[in-house]
Amino acid sequence: TVSVLYWGMDLPVDVVKHILQYLPLIEIGRAGGVAKVWFRASREPGFWKVLSLRNKWVNRDKRVLFDYKRYYGVARLRAAEVVELKPSLKSKADATLLKSITGACPNVTELCITGCIHVSDSVLVSFLSSTSNLSTLKAGSCWKTADLKMHHFSSTTLLRALPGVPLLSRLDISGWGITDVGVQTIVNNCKGLRALSIEGCVLLTPWAFTILSDSVFLSFLDISRVFLTSEHWVSLSTSPPPRLSTLLAAHCVAHKPSFLKLSSLGVTIHIPNATSNRTMLQKIAGKNPLISTCPQQAEAALDACFQY
Repeated sequence: TVSVLYWGMDLPVDVVKHILQYLPLIEIGRAGGVAKVWFRASREPGFWKVLSLRNKWVNRDKRVLFDYKRYYGVARLRAAEVVELKPSLKSKADATLLKSITGACPNVTELCITGCIHVSDSVLVSFLSSTSNLSTLKAGSCWKTADLKMHHFSSTTLLRALPGVPLLSRLDISGWGITDVGVQTIVNNCKGLRALSIEGCVLLTPWAFTILSDSVFLSFLDISRVFLTSEHWVSLSTSPPPRLSTLLAAHCVAHKPSFLKLSSLGVTIHIPNATSNRTMLQKIAGKNPLISTCPQQAEAALDACFQY
């Protein structure tokens, strides 16, 4: 074992880099402490472009949980372009991990905290304020628990967070408890927004869809599981965003006049698992190629936009 260990010390840096690329991120960080040549190899920026923080590593090594910047080194974290946080249901490791790298990743362009229920308003806002290059925020199904009640992120969170990310182009806030004020905040602060998911945001009124007409670059809109009335549909079809090309409305009430009007404007509508008028919807979809009731096509459209 000793001879193999010393033989590994004499390997060229390029060979060590090739070996390290097959290791998980946390093991690359540990390998950097073996020898100088391994340390230089572990600082390869390509290893740190996607920073995937897994909570099972936290349970195995507590110092990673509380001093992430010291363990990996600030210089390595600065190379991160994508931060992906794995949700933790039992512990608060997800919030602690995000807090521990706040300020160390100024070049992050994509943040994914989908399902991280322990990330609070203050933790999220603090991280977003430390980076100005963020273009994608995936924060669906995030809420915090208190007094055995579920408190969703609200419009107040958007008011605090969005002014610090002017380059945001893709935003997933599905499941948030936002109101029309939150939609107005999105439109006012995200001038270059191209994709928006407000799935399950049940507090929106028809006025929210009128506000979205001012989002001039918005091309993808996900309104699945939103309680839509005929007034919502009329508001959306009367004044849709000027560049809207794809609308996802799974598990929503079907509204024939709005569908026909939107499709006449060139909007592709995905409405699988409609809660009403399914027979009528299938007849329309059979005649209009821009209207689809296929769940697989809806998932493919969402994946293509947000790259899940």
